[in-house]
Amino acid sequence: MNAPLCVVLVMLSFAVGLTAFAAEAPKAPKAPPSKLAKLLATRILEKHTSHNEMRAFLHARIPPLERPADAKQWDIIAQGLRDRMLDEVVFKGHDTSVRTDMPGVQWLDTIETGKGYRVRKLRYEGYPGMWIPALLYEPTTLEGKVPIVLNPNGHERPKGKAAEYKQLRCINQAKRGMIALNPEWIAMGELRQPGYDHYELAYLDLCGQAGVGVFYMLLKRGLDVLLDHPNADPTRVAVTGLSGGGWQTIFFSSLDTRVKLAVPNAGYIGQETRYQHKSDIGDLEQCPVDQLLVADYTHMTAMLAPRPALLIYNEKDNCCFVSERARPSVYEPVVPFYKLYGKRDRFRYHENKDPGDHNYLLDNRQQLYKFLNEHFVPAGRRRHKEIASDDEVKTRKQLNVGVPRDNATFYTLSEALAARLPAHPLAELDGTPAPASWHQERRAALRENLRIERASAAVVETKDVSDDEYTAKALKLKIGQDWHVPAVELAPKGTSPKRVAVVVADGGRAQAESLVRDLLKDGHRVLAVDLLLTGQCRPVGFSPWQYAMCIGNVGGRPLGLKVTQLLAITNHVAKTYPGQPITLASAGRVSSVTAVLAAALSETHRPDMLVTVGLPASLKLMIEKHVKYTDVPSLFSFGLLVEADVCEMLALALPARVKLIKTEGSKEQITKALTPFTRQPGAGHQGKIDLCQQGYDR
Repeated sequence: MNAPLCVVLVMLSFAVGLTAFAAEAPKAPKAPPSKLAKLLATRILEKHTSHNEMRAFLHARIPPLERPADAKQWDIIAQGLRDRMLDEVVFKGHDTSVRTDMPGVQWLDTIETGKGYRVRKLRYEGYPGMWIPALLYEPTTLEGKVPIVLNPNGHERPKGKAAEYKQLRCINQAKRGMIALNPEWIAMGELRQPGYDHYELAYLDLCGQAGVGVFYMLLKRGLDVLLDHPNADPTRVAVTGLSGGGWQTIFFSSLDTRVKLAVPNAGYIGQETRYQHKSDIGDLEQCPVDQLLVADYTHMTAMLAPRPALLIYNEKDNCCFVSERARPSVYEPVVPFYKLYGKRDRFRYHENKDPGDHNYLLDNRQQLYKFLNEHFVPAGRRRHKEIASDDEVKTRKQLNVGVPRDNATFYTLSEALAARLPAHPLAELDGTPAPASWHQERRAALRENLRIERASAAVVETKDVSDDEYTAKALKLKIGQDWHVPAVELAPKGTSPKRVAVVVADGGRAQAESLVRDLLKDGHRVLAVDLLLTGQCRPVGFSPWQYAMCIGNVGGRPLGLKVTQLLAITNHVAKTYPGQPITLASAGRVSSVTAVLAAALSETHRPDMLVTVGLPASLKLMIEKHVKYTDVPSLFSFGLLVEADVCEMLALALPARVKLIKTEGSKEQITKALTPFTRQPGAGHQGKIDLCQQGYDR
């Protein structure tokens, strides 16, 4: 057995899953904090400093909605935005055939209601391998071409497509001579199953394939089904839905001009407003990666012009997008665009006051019927009031369609992608040393993927916080133009360390006491730092994952920003203590990957030692273990796994001496993932890679 493989096997006996830094331990009676813990928890930044800096970062990247000279110019601009949104956001990383292939359709039972319409059950292949249960409400008597309406629903988790208000809407459309499609939304109703959670689209993002594309395709292929009906009138096509259905309505209708009329209900708002209100941020598909490099929802609303559009919002919405915020955000700025076409009357706004909460109840439904009538129905046949149909509402069981056992999920789709990644694996070198060209290309690709920017760090405020055990300083560091980060610099009293360690942890520096203590004992001066979204650099009143999602939405990469900060801090430390060896030490999934990447991408002051506690043996574990996006949003950096897995990152960090503590993964997973790294020169067990069970030790 060769030496490097022995190293892996030594590690296997200690491969344990996550350290306490990355997992919540059972609660025990709290002991009084130690002096070291108190120093690490020193308040350095004002409470809202990082929150305000993150908000400023976001707002500075919101593209303005600029009024064109005339309608012809806006036609050109709007089409350009559609093309870019589809190419650069929605279908990034998807096979071209996904956009062009027609869906498979399975027609099943029919419910004959005897009320002038029938309900036909069907499944259609919304995305390759992913079949969507749906209901087609069809008038019993059909002659010639008639309007069609796609009715996506929102977060109706138990009821899904069987929600009463949605049934009544579709029944009324059919009784008015229209054909209505009522599809199930993933994670709702019959698709309320593992693998469909909306945040799990991040698994596809990690693999370089836009997860939002799946959501879009479910709508596109639903409309394909409708338009394939022999009685469908392609000049009278509408989309409408509530909440998540309202988001689907605007996102799809703005990008697919086959839609001729749109009625989104309480489904979206402009990002400037969204970033300020926690309840407005929404799920991950509503803030897709890189969206604002192309267009905000204000632009997408204007892209409806001159097609008829009715925006419905609710006066006292108890979910999101309250009317008083929505109207100045996405309605008033768009009115001038309709005026360019001389079609001001086609753009309407309705504020629901009865009941005024998050609803698609009678008042809102009747506003829909009136709008459909105005644009799709001859004057003599219009009926604005709802046709009473309460006794025709079916149960969930009656409307059940059925889902194939092997139906594709975000799990299966991402696992298939991950199996082929990364694109340039270290394993392909078959144990031979990685050539300099491989190192250069991988570093350049990672820098581009993570959108790393060169930044410097400078101390802007210092406070002595020493006690009788430690010489300590509380430091406020300015990183580039956008960020301040807090740090505590420590050394045992009366010592002059000749090495310096920079420590980062998922729980913030206040949770890194054990690692810091061991490094101090080993003769290091320690600089414990809070990076973006950790410790004192967390948003206030928002969850860190919400701001991570928004950073991705404007084209940033939270993981890349963390690496940028850590690189700047490492360079600052090298200049402050010239000639002293630098250790990068980290605890937790995200911080460990951040530290490895910083070691790999350092250009000037490469670390002498790299210590990780709880490093995942592979990014693929995030998919295999179904790790929640909301727990580690930074790790789901778009396309990161295409460019490198942990194995490649570690190889790029050489010749640093590497200590992997409590590496996450089973014995088999670690062996498979890291053996190619241990075969690289400098990664052998002769002093270059040490593996420890309990904690840091030299």
